Amino acid sequence: MSHFHNIPKDGDTRSLGEGETKLNGFNVKLEIWSWDGIQGSSLIFKTSEIKHLHDEEIIEMVKSSAYCKDNSQTTITKADSDLTFVNFNFEIIDD
Repeated sequence: MSHFHNIPKDGDTRSLGEGETKLNGFNVKLEIWSWDGIQGSSLIFKTSEIKHLHDEEIIEMVKSSAYCKDNSQTTITKADSDLTFVNFNFEIIDD
């Protein structure tokens, strides 16, 4: 059963793979994507499940996971739809 429905998609973003898993007991969706010459990954959380955590704690959880490369820069965005996106593993690619 999917915990993630109606995740907004940017029309210019190409999905390279996705799947649901758990991270530190939280349900997450992992997406690998490319957009405008950049490839990256996102871990998507249900905001309602992590509302007790500060952004820095969420980022540290992602950075210490097996999904995130060492020294990867990260961004965090909270959407109005009860979703928190942590983006990481940014690489410049040739489309």
